[in-house]
Amino acid sequence: MANTGGPNEWKRRVLASAVDTVILYGCEVWGRVMKTKKAKDVVDKVQRKMSLSIASAYRTVSNKDLFVVARAPLLRLRVWARHERKNNKDVLNAWEEEWEERESWTKGLIDNLKS
Repeated sequence: MANTGGPNEWKRRVLASAVDTVILYGCEVWGRVMKTKKAKDVVDKVQRKMSLSIASAYRTVSNKDLFVVARAPLLRLRVWARHERKNNKDVLNAWEEEWEERESWTKGLIDNLKS
């Protein structure tokens, strides 16, 4: 899908939610694997491709900044939450904690992920 032009953000978001659903389908079974760095990197790589499309961003944007701009909570945190039987509030709190540790230009623009 082209970075500019083509489907609008919401159509791209629908496609991304279909991929999320497929990934999250069996995560109760394989979610324990997410403790390894390799598994986290694979899931982040998939989410990065979707988020680049949603945000119409350049590929040089860092992952954490990209996921915030695309308004896409970390997929690996959502897998963790499903596996550990947590709710969306726990995912948002974990994402906020990771964001607080981050130092970047987007942190100056987006201080709080919950608003």
